[in-house]
Amino acid sequence: MISLRVLEVEGVYVITPSGNLDMESSKEFKEFSSEWCEKSKIGLVIDLREVDYIDSIGVGSIVSVFSRCVSSGKKMALVLSEGSVKKIITMVKLDKLMDIYDEVSKAVNSLK
Repeated sequence: MISLRVLEVEGVYVITPSGNLDMESSKEFKEFSSEWCEKSKIGLVIDLREVDYIDSIGVGSIVSVFSRCVSSGKKMALVLSEGSVKKIITMVKLDKLMDIYDEVSKAVNSLK
């Protein structure tokens, strides 16, 4: 199960999922995030610090949202804290594809 919140910070939408980003929740996450990407003029920040668990389907949903943002001329950044989610994100080399920060403010500033 996942809960999804969105907050606008300095003109950038920050999406904060909490719970598990996995096979059961990835479709909801992808649709929700893609919708906010479309509404945004600049792009998205995905704050993954409240995600307890992520699987390969969840990683794929992040890549899908990233691709959607980039194809519409927008940017996307991730916010991560130390832990298992960050290990998985770096293990699959998403840190080479998109910018990763440890604070929302740094991520927001990178998009402006």
